[in-house]
Amino acid sequence: MVIPFNTPALAIEAAHPDFWRKYVGRHGVVLGMPTFGESAPAPRLYEHFGLTVERVVTNVRTIVHRAASKSTEPLPDTVVPSAN
Repeated sequence: MVIPFNTPALAIEAAHPDFWRKYVGRHGVVLGMPTFGESAPAPRLYEHFGLTVERVVTNVRTIVHRAASKSTEPLPDTVVPSAN
């Protein structure tokens, strides 16, 4: 009820990502650590599992672009879709 079903969503979890899937919906993205037992300093684990700024930015651009392509309203001037 808090997050409408069709709201573009991205969840980032430094643990198993399954909990967040029910909140982001079928079209949302969850970044997380899907396996257990890895041992290293946190920055190395984040890099290993793709919890990086670059990956977050790429996923946000994809989600915004996907939502905008389904919308009849144009994107605000402040949102620039990726050229990729």
